[in-house]
Amino acid sequence: SSSDVEQLGTSLADYVMKNPGQRGEQIAEAMGTDTKTMRLPMQKLIADEKVRTKGERRGMRYYPA
Repeated sequence: SSSDVEQLGTSLADYVMKNPGQRGEQIAEAMGTDTKTMRLPMQKLIADEKVRTKGERRGMRYYPA
């Protein structure tokens, strides 16, 4: 649901702030979820310019904006 996506997005933003430069697999493992579940919330964070990325595909790393 949209509230779940929003809640996960907030958690992801906090995690990226505290742990910049991690890959999606590392973030998902640390948060106890999988990369498919966090894809939509992470895309929203990137679109809202709260998170920026470096790299491509599986090598993509996430940083605070």
